[in-house]
Amino acid sequence: IFAQEALAPFRGKELQPGSHVQSDKEIDAFVRAKADSAYHPSCTCKMGRSSDPTAVVDAQTKVIGVENLRVVDASIMPSVVSGNLNAPTVMIAEKAADIIKGHPHLRTRMFLSTSPRLWTPSVKTDSHCLRTTEELRPSQEIQPVQPCPRYF
Repeated sequence: IFAQEALAPFRGKELQPGSHVQSDKEIDAFVRAKADSAYHPSCTCKMGRSSDPTAVVDAQTKVIGVENLRVVDASIMPSVVSGNLNAPTVMIAEKAADIIKGHPHLRTRMFLSTSPRLWTPSVKTDSHCLRTTEELRPSQEIQPVQPCPRYF
């Protein structure tokens, strides 16, 4: 399209792949040799509940509706993180490895920034979700906190 005469005033010399690259095979070879990404792709296989039509994997990293297939990378993040993807992706892989090996959940410990005391949920819910600081109480023994189903 850009080679049309009407666009000649706006057209300069072709820099890449060059005017000598014309066939589909040549264009394909150029793309394969030069294509690159500086982006951090993520969130393309969202983790969520099986009832969520946009979810691809469940909380166990299993692809919904497919047997014996897991996705364990940055693509399962439900939303984009504000920082670099490396650390969260490593943690996704570590957690998935524990799930696959059948290791029990780690005990959850939470310290509020205003107090060095250990806190745990005081309100028992079906999912044992931590929702607000009003639901916390000091405790010496803590119970594992499961992911809140409203997010998964």
